[in-house]
Amino acid sequence: MNVADRPYRLSFPVALALAWVGVAPWLLYGLGVTVAWPAIPHSIVMAQGFVGTAAAGFLLTMLPRRTASAPPSAGLAVACAVLPALTSFAALAGWPAASQLPWLAFLATLFRFSSRRLWTARAARRAPDAFIWIPLALLMALAGTVCFALYGALHLDFRWHRLAQLLSVQGLVFGLVIGVGSLALPLMTRGEGPPDAAQGRIGPRLAHVACAIALVASFVIEAFVLPRAGQGLRGALLLGVLLGTARIHRRPTRPGLVRRLMHVAGWLLPLGLLAAAIDPSRANVFSHATYLAGAGLLVLAVAANVALGHGPTPSRADAAPTAAWLLGALCLAAFVARALAFVDGTHLREWLAIAASLFLAATLAWLWLCASSLRGAAPRSSAQAAGPPGHSR
Repeated sequence: MNVADRPYRLSFPVALALAWVGVAPWLLYGLGVTVAWPAIPHSIVMAQGFVGTAAAGFLLTMLPRRTASAPPSAGLAVACAVLPALTSFAALAGWPAASQLPWLAFLATLFRFSSRRLWTARAARRAPDAFIWIPLALLMALAGTVCFALYGALHLDFRWHRLAQLLSVQGLVFGLVIGVGSLALPLMTRGEGPPDAAQGRIGPRLAHVACAIALVASFVIEAFVLPRAGQGLRGALLLGVLLGTARIHRRPTRPGLVRRLMHVAGWLLPLGLLAAAIDPSRANVFSHATYLAGAGLLVLAVAANVALGHGPTPSRADAAPTAAWLLGALCLAAFVARALAFVDGTHLREWLAIAASLFLAATLAWLWLCASSLRGAAPRSSAQAAGPPGHSR
C-alpha cells in the first residue's frame, strides 16, 4: 500500500475502526453487558480517534495537492493513523491522562505538516484564507489537553474539566469542519473552489482568527457563566462562518447523493447548537443533531467523496447507489434513536443499543460504497488521479 501517495487508504479505514471502538461501549451498555456510563471515553475516542484520524487522512491527501507541495512521507502517514489509535485505546483502558500523550504527538505532527504547507515557501500555491482554521483547531485541542492536565494536577473546579472537554472535542471538530469545509463543501457539492489567499493581505485571516477567539469565548461562557448563552453564540458563529466560507445556503449543483448528504450535514451542525440554546430542556437531543447527524455524517460523506474521487470508480460519487442511501438513512436513523433515548427514558438502554447498532451499520455502508477505492487500484491517469473536476482549484 502506497500510503504516501494516497494517505486516505490507511487513515479512513483506521478512522472507521476507531468509530467501532468508540460506539461499541454504548452498544454493550445498552445490551446490559456493562454498567458504567461510557460518556468520557466515548467522547475521546470519537473526537480524537474517529474525527482526528479522518481529518488527518483528508489533510494529508488534500493539502499537498491544493498547495502543490510535497506529499507526506509514509512514516508520517502511519504515525497520523497510529497515534490517535493509541489515544483511543488508552482512554478505553481507563487512562484518560495517559491517553493525551500520543494525542499531543499527533497534534504536533499534523501541525508541523500543515504549517509547512500553509505558511512557507515550500508550497507553490497559497492556501485559501479559511485554512487558518486547521492549525487553530489543533491549537484549541492542545489547549483542551492543557486544561485537563491543570484540572487534575491542581484539583481545580469541575468547570475547568468542562472547558477542557469543550476545547478538546468541539474546538477540534468545529475548527476542522470550518477549515476543511471551506474547501470541501463548495468544491465537492458545486465545483466552486475557494480562491487562494492574496499575497500580502492578512485582513481575511485575521478575521478568521477573531472568529476562532469568539469560538473559544463561547466555551468559556458555557463552562463558567451560562451554558445556553455559550451554545447560542457558538451556533450563530458556526452558521455565520459556514455561510460565509462554504456558502451552504447554495444548493448542490453537482450530481450525487453523497454530495447532498454533505450539504444536509453542513446545516445540521449549527442548527443543532442553536436549537439546544433555544430549548435547553432538550439540549441532549439537539446536541446529537450536531454531533451524530451533523459531524458524523459530514465526516463519512466527505471521506466517501475523497475516496471515490481518487479511486477507480469516481462515477459512483455522481450517482445514488444503494450504499449511499443506506449511509444517509442509517446515520439519520441513529440520531432519531439516540434522541428517543432521552425522550423515552424508560427504555433508555434499548434506544442506546439501537442507536449504536444503526451508526455502526452506517460505517459498513460506507465500506460497501468505497471498497474499490480502498483496495489500491491504480489511478486512472495522472490527470484523473488529481481528483474530481475542480479539485486543483
